Amino acid sequence: MSWQIAIDKPKSFELLAPSSIQQAMEWATKYGTDAALLAGGCDLLDKLKNQ
Repeated sequence: MSWQIAIDKPKSFELLAPSSIQQAMEWATKYGTDAALLAGGCDLLDKLKNQ
């Protein structure tokens, strides 16, 4: 029996770390659908892999 493991690598991206909620909202507006917000979850990793 042979096992295969799929390893998905995300495309390159820029990680921004806002210093306030206001700044996060400004960046979300600026980048629109090109942005993905992460607030403690890991679903974003799958989204990055599939874009």
